[in-house]
Amino acid sequence: MPAVGLPGLKGGKIELTFADHQGNPSAGQTQALRLIQQEKVTAILGAYHSSVTFAATAVGERYGIPWVVGDSVAANITGRGFKYIFRVHTVAADFAYNYMDFLNDVKGMGQPVKSLAVVYENTDYGTSIADTLRKVIKEKGLS
Repeated sequence: MPAVGLPGLKGGKIELTFADHQGNPSAGQTQALRLIQQEKVTAILGAYHSSVTFAATAVGERYGIPWVVGDSVAANITGRGFKYIFRVHTVAADFAYNYMDFLNDVKGMGQPVKSLAVVYENTDYGTSIADTLRKVIKEKGLS
């Protein structure tokens, strides 16, 4: 059966264009700019690394290009009030609260939590989760 495209878009087809930001926020901005100016993309999906996503989505916003954040959890990415940046998953705070729910379940099964350690990487991803964990641990009285 021949491909007919998207019926809701009069048979329009999606063409994928890829870019590699190499885990570098500056490269992410450069690649976003290239995709928008040279490749003429109409939307962007991805970035994965929170620090890259934070930097690169500013480029998408500046050019009015819809950007779907599919993996990056740092809350500051979508917390800036941008009109064209969308998140389709949880943020760091959700992880922290889920961890605390898990620890409460463990406690309920007779295994009290006597101490906690927060180990994280020094990136936007790691620090956003660690900062939120510190807050939620105090809030839940586990510090």
